[in-house]
Amino acid sequence: MFIGEDWNSVMYDHYRATNSLTIVYFMFLFIFGNLILLNLFLAILLKNFEEPPGQEEEDNDDEEDVKKVDMKQRIKNFFMNILSLCKKKSDLQPMENTDGVN
Repeated sequence: MFIGEDWNSVMYDHYRATNSLTIVYFMFLFIFGNLILLNLFLAILLKNFEEPPGQEEEDNDDEEDVKKVDMKQRIKNFFMNILSLCKKKSDLQPMENTDGVN
């Protein structure tokens, strides 16, 4: 129906089987259906022209690099925090046993 091939004979077949409102229905369906399909096609076509080719791959690579750097920074911060806690603990604990018992 929407491709326009022999749609008028289908309309006349339905007209003979039902009433004259069928013609209004088919005209509405054909005109607005083709407008919707045309707008959908143009929207897809314009979207493809807006994005340069290969941009999606570059964006994904950039995101992976950011994630890697972020993960490395988190690991580094984690170990730095552990080291600082260990240093604080060693400063709080006496180095030698003051009881005189070995």
